[in-house]
Amino acid sequence: MFFFFSSKRRHTIFLPGSWARRCGKETGIKVSEVRPGMVETEFSVVRFHGDRTAADNVYRGVEPLTGDDIAEAIAWIAQLPAHMNVNEIVLMPSQQACQYYVHRKS
Repeated sequence: MFFFFSSKRRHTIFLPGSWARRCGKETGIKVSEVRPGMVETEFSVVRFHGDRTAADNVYRGVEPLTGDDIAEAIAWIAQLPAHMNVNEIVLMPSQQACQYYVHRKS
């Protein structure tokens, strides 16, 4: 069984308790946390109330991750053998050091 939550708050509540309940049991359930950095999605357009120019400036000078990049990582995790689990994976564009530092090309 494989679950995916997009809510950041939900995973902080769900993951530790879920792992503790299944630890050492043969449930077939795997729990993984996928933490993406800058991903180009429609979120920026919504965030800036439809202002496409402002949304595009978020990604100016950076090659961000895509939804497909994240989906590929999730698919990789889901296909791992039963004895393997990825507890946590952090994915960042190569130009992003952390959530606050991005190297933008001129």
